[in-house]
Amino acid sequence: MRIGVPVVDLSTGMNACIGILMALYERVRSGKGQFVDATLYDSAIALHQPHAPNYFMAGAEAQAVRQQPRQPGALRQLPDQGPQHRGRRRQ
Repeated sequence: MRIGVPVVDLSTGMNACIGILMALYERVRSGKGQFVDATLYDSAIALHQPHAPNYFMAGAEAQAVRQQPRQPGALRQLPDQGPQHRGRRRQ
């Protein structure tokens, strides 16, 4: 049973896509082909930025961060209808 989002897989796909686009740009610019290499391990290590360098180089441990809603108006309380999500009434 798989749980959660495959973040490393998605990140590797994104890195591969960026690499392919850069290779195509270079082919148009210079006419030469390029080798694109995107690995799961490299993508996983890149996702540790900036926490791993902060810990290993400065000894600073990561602190928990409380995130605010990305859309301030996404959840709102209306006086007589209860909580609503983006203007639609919850059932």
